[in-house]
Amino acid sequence: MDINSVVMPCDDCGGEAAMMIIAPPDTHTQSQFEDYAQMLMWTMPGLKVPTWLVGSERQVSVDGKLVGEALVLRLWPLRDVAQILYSTELNAIFVELMRTHCWPVLRSYH
Repeated sequence: MDINSVVMPCDDCGGEAAMMIIAPPDTHTQSQFEDYAQMLMWTMPGLKVPTWLVGSERQVSVDGKLVGEALVLRLWPLRDVAQILYSTELNAIFVELMRTHCWPVLRSYH
C-alpha cells in the first residue's frame, strides 16, 4: 500500500519535526478517517514524530479570504478525534513544530 506523506524538517537541525499523511481521495467521513488511521497504526508503528492525517481540502471564504478546510486527525503523539480545520490553523501548528523542534536541546547549552 502506498502512503502519501510529507515530512516537515526542523528549521535548525533539519530533523523530522512533523509529518502530514494525505488521506486517500475516497476518505471523506469521520468513520472512514478512523478506519484509515487504524490501518496506518498497523503499517507505520514506528511513528515518532508529530503526525496528522489530512483529507481532501476544499476552499472556503473566511473573513473575505479564501482558505482551505479539510478533515484532520492528529495521530501521534496523542490521538485525537477527526475535526475540520482551516489550512491556516494546520499550517500554524506545523510552523510552530518546525520552529521549536530543537528548543529543549538548544536551551541545555545556554
